Amino acid sequence: ALTRGTSGVLKPRATPQPARRFQSPWRELATALSPTKLMAATSNPPLIAAADKRVAVVTGASRGIGLELVRQLLESGEWRVVPTCRSPAEARELLALHEAGRHVGMEAPVQLDVTDAASANRAVEAVSALVPAIQLLINNAAMPNNHDPQDHVLNTAPDAMTELFDVNCTGVLRVTHAFLPLLRAGRGVVANLSSTLGSVSKADSISPGYFTAYRCSKAAMNMLTRTLAAGEPQVTFVLLQPGAVATDMGRAARSTIPGMPPDVVAGIPVDQSVRGMLRVLERDVARGKDSGKNFLCDGSQFAW
Repeated sequence: ALTRGTSGVLKPRATPQPARRFQSPWRELATALSPTKLMAATSNPPLIAAADKRVAVVTGASRGIGLELVRQLLESGEWRVVPTCRSPAEARELLALHEAGRHVGMEAPVQLDVTDAASANRAVEAVSALVPAIQLLINNAAMPNNHDPQDHVLNTAPDAMTELFDVNCTGVLRVTHAFLPLLRAGRGVVANLSSTLGSVSKADSISPGYFTAYRCSKAAMNMLTRTLAAGEPQVTFVLLQPGAVATDMGRAARSTIPGMPPDVVAGIPVDQSVRGMLRVLERDVARGKDSGKNFLCDGSQFAW
């Protein structure tokens, strides 16, 4: 269209410019965990784009480290969190957190037994009904040797070794395989929570001879993480070491070892460990450059 200026000359009518949309501060990070660019090409814009939140799935979220991971992810205000656990109906603290956190992006707990492939697939279906992609999977679910807390290598039962491998290593593989399509769609990160006990190079200096089935299952998971990082370029895989954390499970296991220092038995506060691990994810892993690496909760790399 044309309009007549003050000199009487016809000029093209100026086209109104659309108002600029507000961009929240975290977008400036432009990290691999941000869904903005990743989802821009989709024909059906996901809910996370509208809510301006990234999506995290946390396994073993009913208590301890898993519960604190959910809490701190929610407190950041940047995450839509889908917690999972074996028995959601019995996870009282998690359910209470859900009731309190609905307004900041917490979904209802999803049932997931990491030893059951069908359960993992159902969990993926439940998450897929909410979002078309996820940016973070935290494989936190794990178990110690409940039959023998000390689990000295000379007494380790083969059945206990098999049970712990199924949860702590094979379970991670099951869940990761199931969620890979959603992770690829979100260019996501898989954070596998390990243990310093899984370090081969420190096997003779950290509780030597004890926690045999647990430490072997974690060492195997460490290798699985490195192998996934080498074989799947669309997803970032890292190990996070919580340290000797003051959870019921950790204190009970450490208290059985002769000569264990009292401060190590007590452990570091759960919130401190989780805060450190999430800082690692945001600072280093978010840039997608650290696939296959092994981090302590203070951000330093740990020996394999």
